[in-house]
Amino acid sequence: MLLLYRYKLLLLLRLLLLVLAAVAFAAVGEARAGYVMLLTSIYWMTEALPLAVTALIPAGLLPLMKVLSSKDVCMVYMTHSNMTLFCGIVMALAVEHCRAHERIALCVILKIGHSPRRLMVGFIATTMLLSMWISNTAATALMIPIVDAMIIELKVISFCKSSTRLSRKPARPKVAMPEVASTVELQDHFPTSPSADDLPEICIDMERRPSFVEIETISPEFSQLRNTCLIATAAAANIGGIGTLTGTVPNIVLAGFLSKWVSG
Repeated sequence: MLLLYRYKLLLLLRLLLLVLAAVAFAAVGEARAGYVMLLTSIYWMTEALPLAVTALIPAGLLPLMKVLSSKDVCMVYMTHSNMTLFCGIVMALAVEHCRAHERIALCVILKIGHSPRRLMVGFIATTMLLSMWISNTAATALMIPIVDAMIIELKVISFCKSSTRLSRKPARPKVAMPEVASTVELQDHFPTSPSADDLPEICIDMERRPSFVEIETISPEFSQLRNTCLIATAAAANIGGIGTLTGTVPNIVLAGFLSKWVSG
């Protein structure tokens, strides 16, 4: 019964939106404004969307339908600069939710390569690209876990390969060879293939995952590479932030002061 009620409510809302959509394309500005007001009221009463999202519908639809300018609409909520900063934060949350930053980072690194220099170039390019559209703090917070995890994973793989290579070369014990030995005696001293009991022991040694401290102790340059990539990521966020208006907060504040100074 509850499912049927939800289905009817959803169908009613869709039909109502289709009927009211004709009003949105009317030539009269008052009709378009009434459509936005009615749509917001329906969503507010039915709670089809969260109330916080419903409250922002006029901020998006009124400038889109050319009823009011975005500056006039934003002044009802907050200043134009704060509204721009708010949209940048929402954009950062959307990127984090859909994990787009991880896909971009992996795509760039796959195209560039896995050497230390190319990895750093890939991290810098990805961070600068993200920082142009979201705030520097958000871009750095999104990229730091990826950079840290990827460098650690590369070092873990390198450590496992080196430890496996060493474990596969054990010292062969010296066995006294008799002058006349049968095939059975030779097989006892020199088995041609590992037995079934030895295989699990080798697999466990190969799949053993070292800790962070163990890798850092064995490879001193690992800590330097990790710190360098982290610092480069933070610096790239500052550089990419000056590319667009929403890249960093000082750009938005400066734009707000300039608009007041020019208009005044």
